[in-house]
Amino acid sequence: MFPNLRAEMARLNITVSDIANKLDKTKDWVENRLNGKCALPIETAFAIWTNFFPKLKLDYLFAQTAIIPFCDSHLPKTENNSNE
Repeated sequence: MFPNLRAEMARLNITVSDIANKLDKTKDWVENRLNGKCALPIETAFAIWTNFFPKLKLDYLFAQTAIIPFCDSHLPKTENNSNE
C-alpha cells in the first residue's frame, strides 16, 4: 500500500522507525498501517505529510497505486519535442 509514500521515503532516507518516533507510535503500529493491515487514520496521514513531506501533494503521497510523475526528459525524442 501507498507505493508513492514508500518511494518518497526511500528517496529521502526516511524509515518507518523515523515516522514511528515522530508520531510516538511503535514501528509495528506504523508498519501495519502502511502495509494496509490496519486502517491509516486521517490524522496520522496528515501528521506524516506535514512532518516529512509538506511539499508533496497529499493525494499523490497516499495514493493506493503508484503514480509516475510526468517529466519531459522521459519522453522519446520526436520531431515535436527534440532539443536538437
